[in-house]
Amino acid sequence: MESPSVDTEPVVLLKVEARYPDIALRAGLECTVFVKAWLNREGVVKKAVVLKSDAEIFNTSALDAAMQWKFKAAMLHGQPVGAWISIPFRFRLINEKENPAAEVHR
Repeated sequence: MESPSVDTEPVVLLKVEARYPDIALRAGLECTVFVKAWLNREGVVKKAVVLKSDAEIFNTSALDAAMQWKFKAAMLHGQPVGAWISIPFRFRLINEKENPAAEVHR
């Protein structure tokens, strides 16, 4: 299902960080997961699928987080409409020597 052309793109209202999988953290793995999400007319994520992933171990965490995001709906002719959006989740380890206060970020 493709999104209709819209006059105004959806706007993120609530962004939920993906949880770094414990086993991936211990193994020192990093990854980027691209999630495609369907937003309804209220800006609620109703469906999310992985478009591309560097490592499957991160997929569930990315999907779980994407399902919790909230948006101001896309607009077409002054009316809210459903739309597909793409969300990249970047799982990166931070070198503590470079930034000792930070542990992990997305």
